[in-house]
Amino acid sequence: MSVGLDQRIYIWNSETMEVVTEFTTSNDVALKLTTSAVDPTVAIGFKSGFIRIFDLSFENSGKLMAETMIFEAPVMDLQYSPDNKFLAVFYKSCRIVIFSIEKGYQPVKSIDYEFPNENYFSLSFSPDSKYLANISSNANNVTIWETKNFSLKYHLDLTGDIVSKLKFAPNGKDLVLLTTSSKLKFYRFSFSEIVFNKEIYGVTDLECQDFEISPNNKFIACCGREGVVKVYDYFMRGSASPSS
Repeated sequence: MSVGLDQRIYIWNSETMEVVTEFTTSNDVALKLTTSAVDPTVAIGFKSGFIRIFDLSFENSGKLMAETMIFEAPVMDLQYSPDNKFLAVFYKSCRIVIFSIEKGYQPVKSIDYEFPNENYFSLSFSPDSKYLANISSNANNVTIWETKNFSLKYHLDLTGDIVSKLKFAPNGKDLVLLTTSSKLKFYRFSFSEIVFNKEIYGVTDLECQDFEISPNNKFIACCGREGVVKVYDYFMRGSASPSS
């Protein structure tokens, strides 16, 4: 599935890469989307601040199931928890709202920051859905919440770095952070604490804009402003395999 600035949303066949269906969202621009791992639904965040939920099942492909607006601010990131109990939404107003899917997408938690940043918005659920991590104050702090009651569990102070994206690794043990200096920082969950593991400098030649970890936790793909994607061994052993 893809969204574009032309206000059109496309659903693609993943095998043939042909468009199965498409629909429009008049007078609004779709910015981010996330799909459920449990049922055929997709949540799309819009520039207006609306969150719209669509049914992707064959008989209802593209049918609007629900919509809600909490803040009139663009949606910069959103993600379903792997167990499909929550939808977390990061607004450009530097507020995060947690919606309960079981309660019909009703908000159950709101997170505000005393020193918000205006450029970097990223959040990630752990594979077991027990934790939610997000970029917080000044983009040089990371907060990690327990989803059983959304109380603060961990706080990482990264003074000296600016975090642009974060992601839990599929192994369920690591939290990986990307900084604006094209550095990957690895933190590991160990018993009742999270500890710094390692950092890798210069994963792309120019500013690294995004990264993704393969589902089998063997590779990390990094894309840089130079227009090259580099694929690394997850443990950063050996050389990268660039792809233009």
